[in-house]
Amino acid sequence: TQKSFDQQVLTQELQAIVSSDAFLSGAELQICTGPYYLCHMLQQVLDAPMLIYMGLTMTYMAPSYAVKEMLESARSIASDFTWMGSQGVGSRRTAVVATDLIRAAQFHHAVGVWIAALPPLSLYQTEGLASKTTRNLEAIALRPELWRRAAFFPALRGLLRHFTDAKTKIAFQTHFLPMRSILSYSAAILVPWDNDVMSFYELYHAAVPLLMPDEKLMTKWLPSVRWGSLEFEHPNDPKP
Repeated sequence: TQKSFDQQVLTQELQAIVSSDAFLSGAELQICTGPYYLCHMLQQVLDAPMLIYMGLTMTYMAPSYAVKEMLESARSIASDFTWMGSQGVGSRRTAVVATDLIRAAQFHHAVGVWIAALPPLSLYQTEGLASKTTRNLEAIALRPELWRRAAFFPALRGLLRHFTDAKTKIAFQTHFLPMRSILSYSAAILVPWDNDVMSFYELYHAAVPLLMPDEKLMTKWLPSVRWGSLEFEHPNDPKP
């Protein structure tokens, strides 16, 4: 793998971003959800303690020349971390946990240390889905731009459009939507683009009705997407 960017230049750019953002530079705690390599670089330019909440493949987006250093740093963080020291304060400024046991096992395989697995819960439980009295169905299809990664998904999009009528409306997400906007719909159409999608947990715990593929279709869809934790492609793997 060729070097795709200059690490020193990227670090300087990150430092400039931190310095120009008053909220970011003044935060007392940073929570980084990945990619892990970005969290690794942010540790070098942020003064506040950091919680790395790992939900992606550990080496995702990491250039080959930086993997060894990144893994050594991760091993040191996971091996030496204790929440409270003898004086009642944290003995390290960085902690790392995983969203599930699969990610924790990947971390263990890479660095030889087990980390805690803390399943994500909704950040929006207090909002919830507003009760609706309308008989019309207004659903939002989330991240449809990823559907083109599999050949059969233009057909699915066409079918969804076919079901649209006076009482059924399906909107296709085209840009970032805050959770409040998503909760304004009657239901959400979620075709997972990874085997561990944070949006699923958030919508599920917010009591949003979810329309999702069944297990048979999911097993066909996920390997063909090659996104996130499933993006690794072996030279001998069949092409999707």
